[in-house]
Amino acid sequence: MTDQENIWDLIGALGSESENVRQRAREEILKRGVEAVPALAEAIDSELIPDEAMAFARGTLAAIQPRFQGEIPDALIEAALAFWAASDPASRALVNFGSAATAPLLALLTQGDKTIYSSMAEALAQIAKVDPSVMPAVIKAIDDDNWIVRKGAAEVLRYAEPRPEEAIAPLIRSLKEEDKDRRSSIVWVLEFFGAAAVPQLLNSLRSPDWCVRAGSACALEMIELGRKVKSDREPYTDMGVVPALVEALSDECVEVLRAAANALSIIGPPEANPAAPVLLNILRERNPLTFPVAASEMRWIRYSDEGLEPGLIDTLASLEDELIDALTDRDSGIRAAAADLLRRIDVPVMFPLVLGLLSAMEDQDEEVRFQTALTMAIIAPRFAARGVPILHSALVHSAERDRIRDAIWGLSRSGRAAAVAIPAIIDALQYYSVADAAAAALACMGPLASAAVPELLRMLQKWDEDTQAPAALALEAIGPESASSAVEILIDRLRDTDEYKRYCAAECLSQMGLPTVKAAIPALLDLATDESDRVRSYAEMAREWLGSDPSQLR
Repeated sequence: MTDQENIWDLIGALGSESENVRQRAREEILKRGVEAVPALAEAIDSELIPDEAMAFARGTLAAIQPRFQGEIPDALIEAALAFWAASDPASRALVNFGSAATAPLLALLTQGDKTIYSSMAEALAQIAKVDPSVMPAVIKAIDDDNWIVRKGAAEVLRYAEPRPEEAIAPLIRSLKEEDKDRRSSIVWVLEFFGAAAVPQLLNSLRSPDWCVRAGSACALEMIELGRKVKSDREPYTDMGVVPALVEALSDECVEVLRAAANALSIIGPPEANPAAPVLLNILRERNPLTFPVAASEMRWIRYSDEGLEPGLIDTLASLEDELIDALTDRDSGIRAAAADLLRRIDVPVMFPLVLGLLSAMEDQDEEVRFQTALTMAIIAPRFAARGVPILHSALVHSAERDRIRDAIWGLSRSGRAAAVAIPAIIDALQYYSVADAAAAALACMGPLASAAVPELLRMLQKWDEDTQAPAALALEAIGPESASSAVEILIDRLRDTDEYKRYCAAECLSQMGLPTVKAAIPALLDLATDESDRVRSYAEMAREWLGSDPSQLR
């Protein structure tokens, strides 16, 4: 038997039912050291090891030490470069080498021909804690001409503790990428620097490079949002972010305008109120390039939003006539954006608006027709029947998840006229990303959606935390028979060994309520002895139901 065959036998023994056999196999593998790495990494990545032994195998790989001081096995580095299961334990093994691993890891980082994934980046950041030569080299690599090198260096900085502030400037320079995904990966790292990065980002909003300006706005958005979220723990101080972003709304580059407007919409009122007049002026200019951007990023300005100054609300109300007029603009992008914004700012439904929307539903541009039909369904459902064919067509023919969800949402608000779309909505139940929306729409249609019962029951039986409640509520809305079938499934799930499934089933029954779930009350009362506090609380709910109406048990 060759050494490698012997190693594979030892790896197989890691899955033994005997703890003694597993421990002896681990000790023998550790003795083999470097030569065991390739087979062990392959076994982990290809899932040749039983699930119950996988953690043990990963720990074995992570514990491997060099045979000789300073020796770094190539096989270990190859395993750390893997994207799958072996990467994490192999990277932890590299940390065990300490500063001896610095040179090969930095060489790998600066070579630029292989992607550095998070596990290896974290390993290098851990080694930097004991080897002060690491961080200067990483910071220098951020300015490398090779994107793979820059990306790897940024990934290391994400895990660095403490994060060196001298890395902020080169990270900002690395925002020069025209590829939005690349910029986003750098923005993500800048976010970890928090307020320390704000002054330099405010300066880079005036960079001659539009990519740097757009990336800086995105980074400020993420940092400012984080500062607001943590304001209960860390004092929030005004660092001049909003005025700088408002100024960026006048940028000649639409991408920068979009990034700044999106940042302001995320920050929201009252801090972002100074942006409202600027965005409104952009709308009034009717520029085909900037109008859709301003319209799409005004979602935070609504009549009902707290924090808006009365003057801004009045100004927004006065915009209605201009938006109705924009429905007939020569540019289709402006027409579609106007229809979309009319829906989102909750304008009062007036006869001129309805006439304008009815006319826009005959538009030659498909996007204008869709946005108009959706707006009509939301703000004037009495007139929504005209838009049902448009929404139905989008549901059937679109491949975009967001478009399908919007179409389903609009159809759910369109009343009986939307019954023609029920078969297409039932088909949508099979797609996880829109299944919850489809079930909610079928609930709105009630008994008209009886054909959906078999598929809804299958959805409920499969169990998924995101679709369970919508499916059950749809079955309840369709009729007593389908509701009873849903309750039976949920009662059975109350007895599941998985605590989370019991909790979700109980919560779902609570949403359905009486009298639909009358048959479930005994099972809910049995939860009084459940090991989970949150599950037991539903037994108390059932007792309260009985207290209000003892006849429910009869």
